[in-house]
Amino acid sequence: MEGAPGATRLRRHHHPVRGRPQDFGPGASQASLAPNGRGGCVLAYEKDPDNHIAVRGYPGLDALLAGEADRAFDAPRTLSRCAEGTPDVTAVDGDTVELTGHYQESCGTDRQLRGTLRDFTTWHAEPDDRLDRAVAAWGTAGNIGDRTRVALDGEPIVLIEGQHRRDDFRSWRTYAYDPVTGRAGSLTPRTQGGSEALANPSATVLATPEGRSALLVSLFVPREGGRRAARRDSSSTGANCEHEPLPGLQGCDGRMKRFAEHA
Repeated sequence: MEGAPGATRLRRHHHPVRGRPQDFGPGASQASLAPNGRGGCVLAYEKDPDNHIAVRGYPGLDALLAGEADRAFDAPRTLSRCAEGTPDVTAVDGDTVELTGHYQESCGTDRQLRGTLRDFTTWHAEPDDRLDRAVAAWGTAGNIGDRTRVALDGEPIVLIEGQHRRDDFRSWRTYAYDPVTGRAGSLTPRTQGGSEALANPSATVLATPEGRSALLVSLFVPREGGRRAARRDSSSTGANCEHEPLPGLQGCDGRMKRFAEHA
């Protein structure tokens, strides 16, 4: 898809028991999945038409694969008349779901939001101005959009995309934000094809087959950031993933520096 960071759709899943394909409806994309602590999970995603955040609760894996939610909520847009999306579930505590996302400020430029859903009935969203300021300090005059939260040494770090010039997909860059200090650092991931424009970060810490902790990172590669480089990196899909071992990290600055080295 030409120049569209964040256009990844929720693909259809084949239920292993019932033998029929399931999807999450037209216009569903940008999914975030989190366990609910009770054997089930919460799924949040961006939904069209009327671009907004949708949240679904599932009692277990079979229900998720079958697309059979037992709880559902479509969040009303309260910060923008035009668009609110790219949710990232950051916490599930009983019947309370906390997430982050973006809203289209004045129907023009994407900015950050924090949202809380209680009992799948009550929604509250507010701008995350602190995060916006930290990323804007790096000259991001365009959109500040998709983000993901990951814990390194038990401390949170947020990977976030920022666009230096609006409507210029070549200017997407990736940053690491420390919510404790409110500061952001610039990341320079290295790709095989040498792509410079990278967006839609996603990250998780996992165990390698050898039992070591590793960081898995995926990024969207806009073709406008260098068609030849993007083709070498992704063949055409724009996906780029790799993982690196994570040694012990010490202190906020050390975490951010180490993150930059391994992203």
